[in-house]
Amino acid sequence: MFKIAMSRTNRLRQLHNKLISERIRIETQRILNEGMMLSLELQLRKSVTKELADLTKDFRAAIAVSQGTTSNWQDIANELRESAASSVRSISHQLWSRHPITPFPDLTPFEIIRIMFSTFIRRQKILDGLQPRIDKCGVRTISENNETIRLSNDMAKYLHGNLQSRLMASAFAIEAAGNARDSKTLSAEIEKARQSIATPFDQFTSQDLGKVSIELSRLLAMWEGVLVTKIEFVGSAVNVSIIDTRNIVHVVEEAFSNALRHGLATEAMIVLNSTPSEISLAVIDNGIGPRAGDPGLGSSLFNSIAGSNWSLSRGPEGIGAKLNLQISK
Repeated sequence: MFKIAMSRTNRLRQLHNKLISERIRIETQRILNEGMMLSLELQLRKSVTKELADLTKDFRAAIAVSQGTTSNWQDIANELRESAASSVRSISHQLWSRHPITPFPDLTPFEIIRIMFSTFIRRQKILDGLQPRIDKCGVRTISENNETIRLSNDMAKYLHGNLQSRLMASAFAIEAAGNARDSKTLSAEIEKARQSIATPFDQFTSQDLGKVSIELSRLLAMWEGVLVTKIEFVGSAVNVSIIDTRNIVHVVEEAFSNALRHGLATEAMIVLNSTPSEISLAVIDNGIGPRAGDPGLGSSLFNSIAGSNWSLSRGPEGIGAKLNLQISK
């Protein structure tokens, strides 16, 4: 009797949660259709751009000191590297710090007792009685909050991966051009870095991406001249959703950034294998290998995408680092 009663209770809990989830899904879609998230995205972009400008005064000052020349290229590269490692990292951590709300209180003890002594029909009536408690205002508030968090997290991933990687790549490119006394390339690289700081979200999109192969090709092009990159893709892009593509790009950006910044790598390879049930991703570099330290936003990023199904170890034959990550369908 007790097992039957508990089964009824669990069933009602599931129905109750499903009802709430469906209400939130519908309200979230309404918010997106109304264009509210676009307005929020623009506000966040403006706020982060201003904060980044305030935190990168030294970099912009280093450029201003040149007064049309590029003789202080080493100072510019150093300030740019510091901006990537400190300022961008700080902002991305701020954006990552929030978590979704758990909606509405669970069933009360009184309701559970009613369920334990009721038939399925009676349970359905109880469920119907719970619906008015799920007020539209509460659902909308939760939907807006959760969408805000999702957007903040996407921006955090972008800043920590894409922008930080671009600034690091620019610092290396500036040093290479400076050492080669290539003034034309040096000026172009300094201007590229300045633009990255001035318009940090020029490559950010919260909209749908293209196929994973296309997005990874774009990413590899960004690193051209800084890392020698290669990709091996086994399987079909049909098995890789838009969400999976976005996550894969974030992971590879983070892995490349770590390979360059921490591992001092010159080469990196992506191995991607997609099946209907799982996506397996490996990023291998030829640097000095993983360093000891406390987990950072990169680890949080990997956890959010793959749970515990990822690892960082030394690469083949003990050379470099190898990131392994699996995404289950």
